[in-house]
Amino acid sequence: MKEAILKIQINEYREVSVFASIDGVEECIFCSEHSKRVLKDATIIAREWLLELRQAKNGQ
Repeated sequence: MKEAILKIQINEYREVSVFASIDGVEECIFCSEHSKRVLKDATIIAREWLLELRQAKNGQ
């Protein structure tokens, strides 16, 4: 079974990044500068990634 980790990070400059990791291999799937809308966009990207992962797991 593969382990999947999704991380949303906001740094000291208020830049938002989303990292996806499967079996220890991490990749940045979203990165942008600070704004309220950016955090919302990052959350949408994260949800889409999880949905794609679930569909791939179920063979769809």
